[in-house]
Amino acid sequence: QQIMDLEKQNADVSSQYEELKQNAKDAEKNARLAKVLKLTEKELKNTVAKLLKTEEATESAFTCLSCMNLFDKPVTCIPCGHSFCEKCVDSYRAKHGTEGGKDECPECAGSGKQGGKVDYFISNELLENLSSRFVFRKQALQGLQTVVAKLQ
Repeated sequence: QQIMDLEKQNADVSSQYEELKQNAKDAEKNARLAKVLKLTEKELKNTVAKLLKTEEATESAFTCLSCMNLFDKPVTCIPCGHSFCEKCVDSYRAKHGTEGGKDECPECAGSGKQGGKVDYFISNELLENLSSRFVFRKQALQGLQTVVAKLQ
């Protein structure tokens, strides 16, 4: 009877040993996975931060020189190439009129370049499209940044 009890205890201990050995392997695997996950999370945070900084750096390309907001129906002055919101140009024209039947570029007139004369204004649909895409990318990145911040 004692031998049978010892054999049963031995079998139980062996079973517990195997279970502990498997748990140790699982713990090592989980520790490796946690380390990889932490590194991936850090890399993701850095990448999102870099993308946001890049977008912020390009924001000036999509900003009206008059109101300093993102373009709303941008128009471009020819020949100087400065761009403004349509409303900003209309407001400038109403305030300053046209000298000798010629329009002025609000930027050039203020700085004295070329006398500020504009041959004509053109609606800049490409700039409007790029501005819209910029806004979308910035919003998407800010959403991604919020998600990444919650990973901690």
